[in-house]
Amino acid sequence: MSTTDPYEVPPLSGEDQRHLDDLERTLQVVRDNIDRVVDRTATGYYLHGRGGVGKSYTVLNRLDERRADYVLLNSRSTGRALFNDLAARPDAVFVMEDMERLFQQDNALGVIRSALWGQAASDGSGRRERVVTWSNERRRLEVIFTGGLIFVANRPLGDRPEHVAIASRITVQQLQPSQHQVRAKMREIARGGHVHEGHRVAPAACVEVCEFVIREAQDLNRPLDLRQLVNALNAYIQAGEFGTGCSWRDLVAAQLRERPTFFRDEVAVGGREAVHEDELKLVAELVAAGVSRAEQERAYRERTGKSRASFFRRLEQYEQAQARRETETETET
Repeated sequence: MSTTDPYEVPPLSGEDQRHLDDLERTLQVVRDNIDRVVDRTATGYYLHGRGGVGKSYTVLNRLDERRADYVLLNSRSTGRALFNDLAARPDAVFVMEDMERLFQQDNALGVIRSALWGQAASDGSGRRERVVTWSNERRRLEVIFTGGLIFVANRPLGDRPEHVAIASRITVQQLQPSQHQVRAKMREIARGGHVHEGHRVAPAACVEVCEFVIREAQDLNRPLDLRQLVNALNAYIQAGEFGTGCSWRDLVAAQLRERPTFFRDEVAVGGREAVHEDELKLVAELVAAGVSRAEQERAYRERTGKSRASFFRRLEQYEQAQARRETETETET
């Protein structure tokens, strides 16, 4: 008789661990450059690479670890808006995420260049103070900026003279982990389990979902990224906890293929309502069979592939329906 725990997950393979170690060395370079901005030995840092490889997570996580005073800006801004932000928090580290369009605005480029370079005190004491100005025909505004700028982007900085001038002031780095490294990181994340909005996925289930994503992406010759795993795990929660007409496998496959194709599992065309009705019927059958509550739960989970929480939700709905029927019967009599 085997004593292996079916919910126990094996450790990472030696090959995955080697790739993960290589990735961690690369990420340490990123963390060190963030530290330089926090410690003011650098005025800025530009990190770029394709989406889903952990750029933003690494940056924000390191700033949180350092308890740095930082401000997150994303999506869209202008030169004047950026000047106002720097004036409001002149000692803070500004993280600018997905703001590549800012580098196409001449006014914004002027603010960025000024904020990234200035003259240090002649005796070498104190922080490097960078005077940033904004002037028009009516008035001149000025801020002495001593903080830092960290840019997180999908695109390289660019080759305009202004971009080259910015690159000369700071470290510009591409984060481009190999597919072996991303796969190893996905497997490591899966082994830690997953929580979303209070809903938990056990490590064993996370590993199952992770390996499914890896196989599907390989079949499609599609690059792996960490967001694929997170989205797949949330689809697993949706199917298991809330109910869907399609299985989580078919939801994830359609997500990766960007279109519904063939289906691996039976589809409940009525959607979640039809699935819920079938689950309630199953609970009614199990209760009528007279088996213990533990046996009811085990059978429910085996036949539906859903969680313990799902079983107890359906059981509660079944008991409430039974109570209503009894009340209605008593009223009629």
